[in-house]
Amino acid sequence: MDNVRFGLAVAFPGRLRLRGVDPCANVRCGSVGTCVEEDGAARCECPAGYQASGTECVRELPKASTLATALESPPNHQNYLNFRTMTVENNSTDYDLRAFEDPAAGGMALALGPGVAEVNLGSLRSFHEVERAPADGYQTDAPAQNNYVIGNGFATGGNYEQGYTMSWKVYVLKLSDGTYAKLQVQSALRGVMQIWAFRQAAGGDDIATRP
Repeated sequence: MDNVRFGLAVAFPGRLRLRGVDPCANVRCGSVGTCVEEDGAARCECPAGYQASGTECVRELPKASTLATALESPPNHQNYLNFRTMTVENNSTDYDLRAFEDPAAGGMALALGPGVAEVNLGSLRSFHEVERAPADGYQTDAPAQNNYVIGNGFATGGNYEQGYTMSWKVYVLKLSDGTYAKLQVQSALRGVMQIWAFRQAAGGDDIATRP
């Protein structure tokens, strides 16, 4: 034991380590980062989309946008939603979702834009719990038959004047450029719809968001 020396040094606030012991030995950095020894202590280097928090790499999730329609605005009581720019227009040919007054449904409805397909994930998972876009199962509208895959399915009851009861369904869209988006209608009253919307601009099926 004459040639073995032990001592203590601080590696993290409130933690002690033995000198001569690799500070990165038990640091996993969330299995996505790399542990680096610096001044005798360990720190995590995290990839893009993650931030270091102690000995972990924590995902930096984006926030969703809120898009608001105003169907009483002209022309023709329609609004056009663009998920690539997160904007709502009164008239457009470049859009991903159209909000309109559907006489057949007797109220507000949603129609897919050109080249857009949709999967209805129901309401068992919340908007933020839907983190990946499905690989298949996408459907498109058949407007000639007045058949819209979302239509007024965002609600379970109510009416235009007094407001709708939300179904809390989460819809995933595959846009015309191949990227994925998700949406959930939060409220609908007298032509005004509040819609949570998120698009993964970087590509891929990761559509995770934070509250």
